[in-house]
Amino acid sequence: MARHSWTREEDLAVLYAKLTHGNAFRLHPDLWNLSVAMGRSTSSLLMRKANFDSLDPSVPSGGLSNAAKLTREVWDEYQKRPVQIATEAHCVYLKLLSTRTSPVT
Repeated sequence: MARHSWTREEDLAVLYAKLTHGNAFRLHPDLWNLSVAMGRSTSSLLMRKANFDSLDPSVPSGGLSNAAKLTREVWDEYQKRPVQIATEAHCVYLKLLSTRTSPVT
C-alpha cells in the first residue's frame, strides 16, 4: 500500500475503535474493513491504536512511544471535550466503514 500521511479523520476513527473495542480491536472485523477504507494495513491501524494507548493513563502497559503530533492533538481534544470528540469519532468511524462496499463479517 502506498504510504500517505495520517489525517485527523483517520486518527478519530482509530480513537473510536480504541474507546469501543479496546484490545479486542485486533480481532474485530471492523479492523480489516477500516484498513481497506483507509488504504492502510491492519498493522498500521493497530500501531496507531498503540500510540493512543501510550497517551492514555488508564492503559497500564503504555503502548508505543513517540506518538505523532496529530495523534497527541486528537487525544488532547478528546481529554478536553470527551463527549463531543467521541461523537465526532463515531461519525467518522461509521463514514469510513460505509465506504467499504462489501463489509467482511
